[in-house]
Amino acid sequence: DRLSRTGVTAVFVPTAGSFRDAQGTWWPEEGSFLRYSAALKLARSLKVSVIVGGGSPLRDQPAEAQTVVDVVKQNGNDVIVVGAGRNSAGTARAVAELSQARSGRLILVTDGRHITRMRAALRRHGLVVAASTTPRLLRSDRHVSNWSWRDVLPSDNGLDLTGAAVYEYVGLTWYLITGKARLVDL
Repeated sequence: DRLSRTGVTAVFVPTAGSFRDAQGTWWPEEGSFLRYSAALKLARSLKVSVIVGGGSPLRDQPAEAQTVVDVVKQNGNDVIVVGAGRNSAGTARAVAELSQARSGRLILVTDGRHITRMRAALRRHGLVVAASTTPRLLRSDRHVSNWSWRDVLPSDNGLDLTGAAVYEYVGLTWYLITGKARLVDL
């Protein structure tokens, strides 16, 4: 209820990838599905639109945003698909072009590792973001809140967490170097 009084006009959810099965059909990655489902639920409770953003990182691939919307059947939400951009910065630019006319705030729904870079990219394009991470969104995120000394030992989960963190730090550093984000946007 507090969020509905802050001028929130939409919930924005960036996709988290897609894949093609052996028969050539494209499907959203689990992270895309979970993020989108959480965004739908939040938008429904706030009575605002959902903006789904995610382009085509590969040339022969449909837009990730359209893939997740096509797979997840939803009722009662106004869904806007932004299928432009090959990465978070490109998606932020496309969302800003769509949302710039709106004088409101976006709620960003993504996983905890990605929220800083995505929020900075959106802010770089002048959007006002009320960040909202979805706890326990991805399997590895569930382990972050309960991690112990064993997580620093070599393991599948430890490598996954380390790889994801390094990926986001490298991405954020690259955005700062190339001007896709500024320190003030963080």
